[in-house]
Amino acid sequence: MYLECFASKAALLKHGTNTVNQICQGVHEGGIFSLCLTNNGHLISGDGKDRRLVFFDAALNPTGHTEELAELYGAVRTITQGPGELLIISTTKNMILEAGPGMEISPLMFGHCEEFWSLAKHPQAHQFLSDGRDHLVILWDSLSKQAIRSKEFTDAIHCAAFYPLQSVLITNGTMSPVNNNHNNIINKTNSLDFNVSVMNSHDLLVVLGTSTGRWLVFNCLKHEIIAVHFDGLGEQIECVAYSPGMLLLLFSFFYSHMYLSMHTSLLNLLFSC
Repeated sequence: MYLECFASKAALLKHGTNTVNQICQGVHEGGIFSLCLTNNGHLISGDGKDRRLVFFDAALNPTGHTEELAELYGAVRTITQGPGELLIISTTKNMILEAGPGMEISPLMFGHCEEFWSLAKHPQAHQFLSDGRDHLVILWDSLSKQAIRSKEFTDAIHCAAFYPLQSVLITNGTMSPVNNNHNNIINKTNSLDFNVSVMNSHDLLVVLGTSTGRWLVFNCLKHEIIAVHFDGLGEQIECVAYSPGMLLLLFSFFYSHMYLSMHTSLLNLLFSC
């Protein structure tokens, strides 16, 4: 016997015939992208729309057990049996995941599913940030070559720059102090005059420029957007950088440039050209 998939249903056909022996209706919201027959004779199906894994027993009856992939990972593309009861899952967002009894679905290979547009190096640690067309920002550890944290944004991110005086590095989701310096943070507002307040040494700030002309300040540790601005031009921000003395913040658009002055109490627009 073998299985054949049509849209959101699975049909079990008798070997050597075209007669349907068993059919399961409405298993998934969309088309079934993958079927995996496990070592114990159970069946697992994966969908390209609802991101779910549906488990069947040896008689091909649904067990009621399902697992849903996080939206960040994408939908199920292929399922295969790994060592023991481990499952290896590939997704539509170019990732490879592992899953098994008593364990959460976690990535084995994690990265961007489209071209990425910029890299930003942490000023004091072996870490860097990548971002791109897929709206995903990933913080990497350059020694272990593993992703530490990630976040998906509304806009595609085209450029990034860390605040030069960072006092913390992130290791597997935990904080390790680099020094005891205090940093400045920009509070969210709609104008170019930002009130600046002293933040503690456990914040990790990066400025992100988007393809829509918005720029924002993101706290990598807390996963918080703490400042947003849009200049009204709607041009893609090509580059963002701090001056060597950290007195200026430069935004480069396709047709113009914008310079912001950084002081202890205000962040103001100097001029644009």
